[in-house]
Amino acid sequence: MNWRIYYKDAVISGSSKQEWVEAPDEGVQVVVMLEPPSRPYPDRRSTGFVFSGRTDYTFYTGVDQFDPLGYGVKTGAWLSDEDYARVWERAYGDD
Repeated sequence: MNWRIYYKDAVISGSSKQEWVEAPDEGVQVVVMLEPPSRPYPDRRSTGFVFSGRTDYTFYTGVDQFDPLGYGVKTGAWLSDEDYARVWERAYGDD
């Protein structure tokens, strides 16, 4: 399973449990699983667990803890609305 973790000023990509464990545990804003969501989500951006208008990737955002693969919990951090929007737009626009 390929994934990306978006932090305020960094993006970590990986595909293994070991890479997930080695990524920073705090400050997560968005986790993107590089696979289609199990069902469509029409909202382009929203807080909650999984939201995306894209059909090719699954997005996790707006929660305190992230562990979509059961590899270990990563925690989120508050950002200003402007900073969060910048991170979200990058995550949403990346291919």
